[in-house]
Amino acid sequence: MPNCDYKPVGDLFVCFVCGDRCKSPVQRTCPGRPTPSTKGGKLGRYASAVSRWVAAGRPVRSEEEIQRIYDTCCRPCEHFDPQKGTCKICGCRVRRNGAALLNKIKMATEHCPIRQW
Repeated sequence: MPNCDYKPVGDLFVCFVCGDRCKSPVQRTCPGRPTPSTKGGKLGRYASAVSRWVAAGRPVRSEEEIQRIYDTCCRPCEHFDPQKGTCKICGCRVRRNGAALLNKIKMATEHCPIRQW
């Protein structure tokens, strides 16, 4: 297996394959992109996000903030899949509107995996 492919994002380095974040790039074997069938895969990450959100009292971002994030961060991002409306890194749905359970941006407890918002 190859090493992680780190790229600078703000003050962190992010592997664009597995999503690992660190202060300086380390040489490590990349585990690859998690799949929904693996523990901690997409379904596990979604369940964790919903648990954090519910435990925090279900806080939501304003419609204006959601639209700003979507239009300036998500939609122009190279990791956004416009056909599916999902982030290619974490697999979450991101939209300009919609219920929090179907829109990661709306859940105020969540953030971009590469710290764009």
